[in-house]
Amino acid sequence: MQCPSCHKEFDPSESIAACASCAGKGSCGRIRCPHCGNETVREPNILQKIRNLFPVRKKKSPVHPGQLKKAKLLLSDLKQGQNAMIEAFEDLAHVRKFLSLGILPGTPVHVVKRFPAVVLRSGYSEFAFDRRLAKTVRVQLIEDK
Repeated sequence: MQCPSCHKEFDPSESIAACASCAGKGSCGRIRCPHCGNETVREPNILQKIRNLFPVRKKKSPVHPGQLKKAKLLLSDLKQGQNAMIEAFEDLAHVRKFLSLGILPGTPVHVVKRFPAVVLRSGYSEFAFDRRLAKTVRVQLIEDK
């Protein structure tokens, strides 16, 4: 089961240990996340069976894996006009900034401009980042056909 608050996976049987200190001793029908303590309503058994029958599939990447170059680059290393896919964020302090803009790992981007700031196009949006921020993003170059 995944906690709706902290998004960590846990086994519902672990919540019994978390409920041991409660007066209800786990008979209330709620599940407590052992990681963050958030309480949620227990899922009916029929829903659990349906989810097991139809597992969630990962979305396919919009870029074919054969188009990716294996060299590891930083966003600040790309030249104007190059395309790349966001691979990871090096500095966790800046991750929230990128996520709030919708720039996630796996997102294809196009470098519009490099100076005075790195300007990226992602979908129909353009974003400008200073060099310091652009050096914290690891990308994979996408080869043009």
